[in-house]
Amino acid sequence: MHIQLIVATSLLMVWHLSGCKTSQNSTANLTDDEHSNIQTSDFRELETKPLHLSNGKIDVKHYDVDLKFSSMESTEVHAKTEIKLKLLKVDRYVRLHTEKSTIQIKSTFVARNSKQDPITFKILDGIPGDKGLSGSVLRIDLGSEQPAGSEITLAVDYTIKKPVRAATKGLLHRVDYDGEPTFATRKWPYYARYWLPSIDYLADTATFHFNLSVPRSAVAAANGALASGSFKNTAGIGSDGLRRFEWDLSTPIPVYGVSVVVGELDVIEETVCFNPKLKLSTDKVPCYATTTKVPFVLYI
Repeated sequence: MHIQLIVATSLLMVWHLSGCKTSQNSTANLTDDEHSNIQTSDFRELETKPLHLSNGKIDVKHYDVDLKFSSMESTEVHAKTEIKLKLLKVDRYVRLHTEKSTIQIKSTFVARNSKQDPITFKILDGIPGDKGLSGSVLRIDLGSEQPAGSEITLAVDYTIKKPVRAATKGLLHRVDYDGEPTFATRKWPYYARYWLPSIDYLADTATFHFNLSVPRSAVAAANGALASGSFKNTAGIGSDGLRRFEWDLSTPIPVYGVSVVVGELDVIEETVCFNPKLKLSTDKVPCYATTTKVPFVLYI
């Protein structure tokens, strides 16, 4: 077990997921992680339903998110996200939540025979909501109808427009107490679509991989375990002068639970030691007195 805590712009977020009962009108032959609680009425197109609802025609399995922060005062953030999904109904199109006010889609691709082929896309106007949500939808054309059960990998190449310092949703750009700029994501409840084309719905959970390129003085933290990169030195600097951090999250979560924080973060490493026989206790146990030790890393 490994504990990681990220604190950014003095905001600490805790997530909780409650179980959902299966509806009597649910689609048959779907496992729990494939929306067995989705009703037939939710198979209507994403742009014609309230923006807090899911696309019941697909189940997203995995997001591979690549973000490039060229500087801490970036005029834009370049992004490319690969999305592995399963079709639950016969369809020619894949629809994802997006936010046209902050995301500019450049191109979309589908993986075929170990390569990515460009495919067409269209931004559709959906049902607007409060808090500035436009309800816009990214519709990706698969070229022809694909059968239910098809597993597809799509890629979206896009730019996240420079976050304004007063922004309260999506990818935030702030100045911390020491006067240094930071980037941090705010996603709850439906704000992931401001920086990540996705199914922005709590029941559609997925695993994640993050490849984060940041200025050499910065540290990038995200969900999961640090797979590559080091905050202790300037290792991992590429020919473009940026440092790279990779994070892997193997436990499926909804996109509103995703956190990415970039800045000149202080990193504190400790070891938490406890006696399991004491169960819940505030008693501090010295590490030499027990074999139960949990690594603890604090990014602040």
